[in-house]
Amino acid sequence: MRAKRGTESRQVGQDVRDELAFHVAMRTRELIDRGMTPAAAQQEALRRLGGLEGMQRRLTQLGLERDRDIRRRYYLRALVQDVRYGVRQLARQPGFAAVVIMTLALAIGATTAIFSVINAAILRPLPYGEPDRLVRLRDASDRFEEFSVSAGNAREWQRRTRVFESVAITQGTFLTLTGGAEPLRLGAARATTELPTVLQVQPILGRWLQASEMVEGDDRVAVLGHGLWQRVFGGQDVLGRTITLNGLPATIVGVMPAGFAFPSAETEIWMPLAMNERDWSNFGSHFLGVVARAKPGVTIEAIREDMARISRELAEEHPTTNERWFAKAWWLHDYQTRDVRSGLWLLAGAVGFVLLIACANVASLLLARGASRQRELAVRAAIGAGRGRIVRQLLAEGMVLALAGGALGLALAYLLLRALLSIAPASLPRASEIGLDGAALAFTLIVSLVSPLIFALLPAWQVSSGNLSAAMGHGGRSATSSMTRATRSMLIVGEVALAFVVLAGAALLLRSFDALVRVDPGFEPSRSVVVRLSLPGAKYDTPLKRSQFFDQLIERLEQAPGITHAGGSVSLPFFADQVASVVPEGQVVDASNRPSANFYAVTPAYFESMGIAVQRGRGLTLDDTNESRRVVVVSESLARLLFPDGDAIGRRVVISQGPRPDASEIVGIVNDVAQYSLDASQALLQAQMYEPARQHPYFPAMYLVVRGDAGDPLALLPAIRTVVRGLDPDLPLASPRSFQSAIDDSLGPNRFTTRLLVTFAVVALSLSVVGLYGLLSYAVSQRTQEIGVRMAHGAGHRDIFTLLLGQGLRLAAIGLVVGLFGALALTQLLTSLLYGVSPRDPLSLAVAAALLLVVALAASALPARRATRVDPIIALRG
Repeated sequence: MRAKRGTESRQVGQDVRDELAFHVAMRTRELIDRGMTPAAAQQEALRRLGGLEGMQRRLTQLGLERDRDIRRRYYLRALVQDVRYGVRQLARQPGFAAVVIMTLALAIGATTAIFSVINAAILRPLPYGEPDRLVRLRDASDRFEEFSVSAGNAREWQRRTRVFESVAITQGTFLTLTGGAEPLRLGAARATTELPTVLQVQPILGRWLQASEMVEGDDRVAVLGHGLWQRVFGGQDVLGRTITLNGLPATIVGVMPAGFAFPSAETEIWMPLAMNERDWSNFGSHFLGVVARAKPGVTIEAIREDMARISRELAEEHPTTNERWFAKAWWLHDYQTRDVRSGLWLLAGAVGFVLLIACANVASLLLARGASRQRELAVRAAIGAGRGRIVRQLLAEGMVLALAGGALGLALAYLLLRALLSIAPASLPRASEIGLDGAALAFTLIVSLVSPLIFALLPAWQVSSGNLSAAMGHGGRSATSSMTRATRSMLIVGEVALAFVVLAGAALLLRSFDALVRVDPGFEPSRSVVVRLSLPGAKYDTPLKRSQFFDQLIERLEQAPGITHAGGSVSLPFFADQVASVVPEGQVVDASNRPSANFYAVTPAYFESMGIAVQRGRGLTLDDTNESRRVVVVSESLARLLFPDGDAIGRRVVISQGPRPDASEIVGIVNDVAQYSLDASQALLQAQMYEPARQHPYFPAMYLVVRGDAGDPLALLPAIRTVVRGLDPDLPLASPRSFQSAIDDSLGPNRFTTRLLVTFAVVALSLSVVGLYGLLSYAVSQRTQEIGVRMAHGAGHRDIFTLLLGQGLRLAAIGLVVGLFGALALTQLLTSLLYGVSPRDPLSLAVAAALLLVVALAASALPARRATRVDPIIALRG
């Protein structure tokens, strides 16, 4: 191209020089005729032109611009002409055009929908200033892959860091807002003064929290989220207004901008993280979150090295609490998307395969159509159209199809996104931002423009590569027929191979999901509803008041109509957890080596309301109070861990939880339960212990598990609200939901990925079947005379049927072999998403292969059967 432009420039330059020389000669002759000498006349002629070299450069540039403008207009007119001709040609074959456009729309729509999800959840930067410098910090140990941060560690990270500009500390919580028609439970956070500096987000009204307010007693100020400000206060001026949070007054000092929610999407109000010096010096209790802003140019490796240095220093200074504990760091964006990243990229790969299959399918259709247009193309070649001109015409037709498919695909993407978001898991980041925005529109346009190069260039080049003039004498058939059939066969093999890879992945995820849903959680979630109650400290300021309230609540709930059992716990499987260390009484174990288990402080009827079976011993009773001996019920796993050599009933253990330092006696053993996931490999701990809530009356919040006798458990909510209001009308029921829905949500990412991959597998399979059917149908139409000759020489219907059926199955078998190698390599990427099944599971691969062969057999049988109906006499005449 550069050489061509150089040649054009030299040609224009030569033309300009010739033209200027002519004008100089004419002017010189004119001046000589007026009496000037030849030398003076030439000099004067050059002077009047203003300098030969300058004039030559200007005229050359003008000439080049004129030629480029002429070429642009020519190409534009040619493109418009090609498009108009292509539209007329396609209008003559509406069935063909409809099939191609629908195929492309399906693929482009699915691709655009998945891109929209990936763009919002993974690709789009976080809505903070310079988000690529934000870092999430967590505690970790050899027993816990990651954990909340202790106050002592968080403060020392602030003091000792060499890689951060600023470090902010937060604590997620809930607050009850009263004073309106109904009490409201709000997602809240307590935070330090550095949070707006770290995130580079400032209030739109008022100010943020100040250092002087990070003190107990002086912390009665609040900053509102934009949504809360609009929803509850109508967007009015609220600065300086006093509201009641958890029964105590608080002054509104600021309002954050729309869309800001940190540390979680539910956070909509912030208060100071007020702790005394003793709390800040606690290295053993882990309950905080930390986010930091890295200095410019600092890498994540440098951050991790610096945090490792601080961890070593703290372990030496505080060996009792910090030995074998260390800090972990991630870029904040990577941390927030890590649970869905692999699944979304898997879906992107699958939908990419679907797009390739669709392009191959369309290319196969265009090859067949192009082969049938040999006479038309030969006529165009005969009247002067070159190969490039013919290819450009065929590409223009492909562009028309692609743009039409893209437009329809965009509408389909909108519908797909609505369906996709309806099944999206709660863990999908920034789901509210997913939509057909400018990036999605640009992506659709790019795919629509690039796809013709994929599916139209090969057929166009192939169709135009033969001896078109020979087609004039062969009834429209050319020397490219065999080449075209071979190319279409390769495309079908590729389609089948790609479809097999997607089918194998879908089969693996289906088997994995089936194995996961069959896992016994250790309790019976059906017919149970869960609500959370938080008692405000101002009103329930003593352990006795809190204990009496929950005792009365449980008693009245069990007397309410439709309720069979009601129990409570400070933590709950699939909702929240607490961890405590536990050792057999009398054993001396270093603090860093003590076994840990999920800790629950529960009411007596908790096991009945949860459906947890007591295997040995007894459960908890009303007699287990703060005045009686300390008792505990443990899970089977914890009993084996602590006492592998004998029965745990009657043994005593020391638990690092509770106001009393004495040991607890094991009075019962229950079955293990799943804490956060049915996948045991994702559990931080797989052991549990349960102590009476009456022996831990300092907890102000509790989850209530209420079991009904039949029907929808959510139907119990009116009765629960009535009982709660009868005791305290200012207490809201927080996030009421059925227990089964919580378990279903834990399976959300698995279900989401599995459903979509299965859908894409069905689409890929359908496209491959259509391609195979189209190839054989075209073969039948092209080989009619051959079939007639075979039948005239004695071939029976069965022979013809077997011949064509074998051709289709042969292509499918070759595609299966190629796809098998691809599946064996690519399914390894599914390892992190599978449960209870190997990524090379023979059954899954066999099922995918069998399904593909069955549909290939059906797709091949129909055109093969039609071939047996060919009349040999009519075929030979044709």
